[in-house]
Amino acid sequence: WQFSQEAQVAYEDDAGLFTLTGGGYFLYEDLKFENQQFIRSPLVPGVSQVWIRSFDQKTTAFAFNAGFSWEFVEDLILEVGARYNWESKDFGLFIDRGGIRQSEIRSKTWSEPTGTISLTYRVDDSMAIYWKYGHGFKAGHFNSIDINDPPADPESIDAIEAGFRGVFLDSRLSMDASVFYYEYNNYQVFLFDDQYGRPPSLAIKNAAESEQYGAEFNFTAEPLRDLIADEWSGLAITGRFS
Repeated sequence: WQFSQEAQVAYEDDAGLFTLTGGGYFLYEDLKFENQQFIRSPLVPGVSQVWIRSFDQKTTAFAFNAGFSWEFVEDLILEVGARYNWESKDFGLFIDRGGIRQSEIRSKTWSEPTGTISLTYRVDDSMAIYWKYGHGFKAGHFNSIDINDPPADPESIDAIEAGFRGVFLDSRLSMDASVFYYEYNNYQVFLFDDQYGRPPSLAIKNAAESEQYGAEFNFTAEPLRDLIADEWSGLAITGRFS
């Protein structure tokens, strides 16, 4: 079960050129898990052992954020946001491998600032181009395979993106496109831990290196809009490419 609460406040000046936002977030989660598996004994043929694995994980997290949007030059908008993230996990693991019992309680806390910055230029009332950079964070993760298995390290990402969006041909055509590059640090990957003499289990491990780059293009065309009666002009053609 979990409980979460978020609160945000915002201010905008009379001219609509400057907006200020701020807020906070809180999460508490209690996760209980129990699993029983029948494992063929590696020593005695035809005999199976019952393996029991259970854990209780309590997560407490909070974050504070603030940001602003400012049209400091006509049609040129600067947006900046910052966030402080804090997360703590208490992890109690119990393993019974055919009568061989192990248990351990561990705690770990992670914290990191994140943020974003972007520039948007309104070419005219129908088109805008933009550039943005963001830094993201995901807390570490406890695995329930072995008592001594260390938690996965927290993951972070640096993302750069540039693109445009616009409406053309008297609103009959809308398009947006972007190019992007993501660089991850300690990227968290789901892997199967599959070793002889024990059941296969899902685990989160850190990749040595990971990056992603590409481009996206989307469009929606309504070629019959305002050309024929409204009840017949609803044809829409949508395309998405990446």
